[in-house]
Amino acid sequence: GVHEHKMYLYGQDVFQSIWGIIPRVVWPDKPMVEAPQIVIEKMLGLPLDDASVGPITQFYAWGGLISVFLCYICFGWGLGKLAHRTIITQNIGQWIGFAFVISQVVVIEQEVTLGLLSALRNALVVYLIWKATMILLSPGSKYLGRKTFDG
Repeated sequence: GVHEHKMYLYGQDVFQSIWGIIPRVVWPDKPMVEAPQIVIEKMLGLPLDDASVGPITQFYAWGGLISVFLCYICFGWGLGKLAHRTIITQNIGQWIGFAFVISQVVVIEQEVTLGLLSALRNALVVYLIWKATMILLSPGSKYLGRKTFDG
């Protein structure tokens, strides 16, 4: 077969990569994790080069052809739900998160796992900065030393 009868990953590369979203500033002794691209290329017997693993290859590595089919259905459904929720919400954090996810989808030929984890981390950082700013600027904030913005 294509992958020399080796077992599928069943998402192990995602679980092994989850540490990647934690910055080294927060966890200096964070364990080194092999990039999902390298894990997949080794599993499928592909040459280890700098080419990114695309969605079809990654989904196949997770569980074969059925995985490709199911992952694309889930991926489309998830993006549709996220888009719908973003459109009906008035929350700026939701819009920021959606913008980061879409920015990764636009360049989806990059590795899916790292792309989505990067989008998640970036959206989280921007959301936390926005949330901290809203707390600091809120009326009666003890951080500004004022009770109101009435002037």
